[in-house]
Amino acid sequence: MKRYSWILVWVLILGFVSILVMKLYNEHNPEEPKVTIKAHITKLTSNEYSAFKTYDIKNPNRIDFRKFTLIVDMKHSHKIISRKINVPSNTELEKIIEANNGARVLKMTNGWQDNKEENFANYNYKIFLYCKGFNEEEIKKSFHSAYINVSWVTKDGKSTVKKYALSDLITFD
Repeated sequence: MKRYSWILVWVLILGFVSILVMKLYNEHNPEEPKVTIKAHITKLTSNEYSAFKTYDIKNPNRIDFRKFTLIVDMKHSHKIISRKINVPSNTELEKIIEANNGARVLKMTNGWQDNKEENFANYNYKIFLYCKGFNEEEIKKSFHSAYINVSWVTKDGKSTVKKYALSDLITFD
């Protein structure tokens, strides 16, 4: 009888350790990816302002310009077999911004790394805006129809789509 109780104790210990290991494994390998989106608008520094032409703007003043920075990061475990990140293109963003309130896009740069065989993706945008006469809320509203769509499929075939409104994510200095 004593022998069976020791076996039972060891089975319970091994069961507990197995559950603990699986829980820790799933915490470090979640089915849902970590998506981080930073959308930030700042005033231009003196160096940034002097680095680009003000084109045909009459009486340009540094305080009338803003820099919009967008960073989209996605990290995921091996449980995700495919992903897709849709960020509006430069042309789409320019049309959205200028159509909604008249703010003017002066310069845009972007870059991304989204290799299918990697377990991460990164998108970066910088947009220089002329916003004379607009307050923060009006600038934010100019992005109201811009969305970032993130989707993925897990190994078990579960498909998920998340939609992020850019205007809800914007912060200011």
